Amino acid sequence: MISRCADFDLAIENPTTLAILRSLIGELITFEEFEIMIRNPTIKTQDIKAWHRDATRDYSRRMEIEYVSLVYYLTDVSATDHCLSIIPGSHYGLVDLKPTEVTPGSEYDVIGPAGTAVIFHGPCIHAGKLKPGSRQRRTLHIHYARSDQPRVY
Repeated sequence: MISRCADFDLAIENPTTLAILRSLIGELITFEEFEIMIRNPTIKTQDIKAWHRDATRDYSRRMEIEYVSLVYYLTDVSATDHCLSIIPGSHYGLVDLKPTEVTPGSEYDVIGPAGTAVIFHGPCIHAGKLKPGSRQRRTLHIHYARSDQPRVY
């Protein structure tokens, strides 16, 4: 759909976020993947993925490919809504931390109004935190990498 339709070009090539992404990845930046995610209200409190790194589920390969994730909130996300939750430093200083060893309370919940753009290194441990009583949350997830490396996905 993306190759036949220009409707998502601004999200992928947003000048503001692209400048930040280039500063992290360099001029060899390439678009990797685009996802639309809708999280409906639920009584569940755990996402099936739980804590994870995106590119690989194999812990020993966690630093193999450089990539950056960009998440746009399309709906308001308050403290009582489903949110992106990140373990700060798990892409660098805590790189040896396994997703199964995350200590409850060490995460940072990203809340913000519709239009919020969250940029984080792909090897950063994160999860979709589900909250009972949440409104529907809509997000765009865009992944970028270096064009001189193997594909992320």
